[in-house]
Amino acid sequence: YYQPKFDLVRNCFISSEALIRWNSPTMGLLMPQAFVSVASASGLTHELDLYVFEVVCENLMEAKKRGRRLLPVSMNFSLYEFYSADFLSILISTMKKYQVDPRLIQIEILETTSQANPFLSVSIIKKLKDLGIRVLMDDFGIGYSNLGNLSKIPFDTIKIDKSYIDNIVEDKKARQIVQCMVDLGKINGLEVIAEGVDNEKQVEILSKMGCDTIQGFYYSKPLNKEEFEKFLLDNPFEKEERR
Repeated sequence: YYQPKFDLVRNCFISSEALIRWNSPTMGLLMPQAFVSVASASGLTHELDLYVFEVVCENLMEAKKRGRRLLPVSMNFSLYEFYSADFLSILISTMKKYQVDPRLIQIEILETTSQANPFLSVSIIKKLKDLGIRVLMDDFGIGYSNLGNLSKIPFDTIKIDKSYIDNIVEDKKARQIVQCMVDLGKINGLEVIAEGVDNEKQVEILSKMGCDTIQGFYYSKPLNKEEFEKFLLDNPFEKEERR
């Protein structure tokens, strides 16, 4: 499933995040919390990560062949995957297999993952960026936030976790905290994405704060491939821009 991300300056969707779902024959469509922990406990995290990456690359190749609109797609990788010896080689071979431009791939890394081994993290992230892949710090603020990471580890983007966004309409302190996060991102030359944005008032506040990009149900729930393609062709948020 894909959830689009909306650029507040350009007034258009500029990327999406790939989110996994399991369409179980007996239990129906399941959210990640229903099966990801089981997959991890069963040692299937590696297979799950690579499955998502391969499906995304295949979908991008198909969309390109059919002349569909292409947006970069971000994906989360586990700590194990990020530090595995063949991580980069697998990414490269899969992108070559499906003839995917690396600029269409974005890697989301949890803040805690980047801190597990900061020196190795910097090396891996630089190699990803050299390939043309953008690297995002996911769930900024809910790990062991280290302000030094924003200047020492070469991320392109920080994603502010939904838990900080939920109360910004009613709570002045929540707004001040999010404003500080946005400012920290800007000082370090990073794109700032707000996750879990559910209503127009939140969008207005985040826009005034200088937030770059919005992801959340206000613009769209996660959509399957077919629904996502239709949404990019016809949605209410880009109509004014197209005129």
